[in-house]
Amino acid sequence: MAKQRKCWIFAYLYSDKYVAEEVIDSPEHRLANLEYADVKKNEYQLWEYPSGKIFSIQPDRGLDPNENQYATPYGASGTVWQPRLVEIGIETDKVEQAYRDLAKD
Repeated sequence: MAKQRKCWIFAYLYSDKYVAEEVIDSPEHRLANLEYADVKKNEYQLWEYPSGKIFSIQPDRGLDPNENQYATPYGASGTVWQPRLVEIGIETDKVEQAYRDLAKD
């Protein structure tokens, strides 16, 4: 059996559940464009395929209330905050199904 390549599925919160949006090879570009306030509200997850690991995306620090709450990680003055991945579970069947559904498109 051929080894499956590792990739990521970006998911966003819709109503009360996370919905798979796209398959990506590397999460760095997607993470660099997220806004702090959305990450703080747990609006996104990354799912690792084929392992089935589910990661919450969280900010590595809080921002001062006077700072732009919709800042992306890298601002004109340098690094504002960094997204970090926190493993929250493994759901192999869910991730496998999301990968198959997205690969059809």
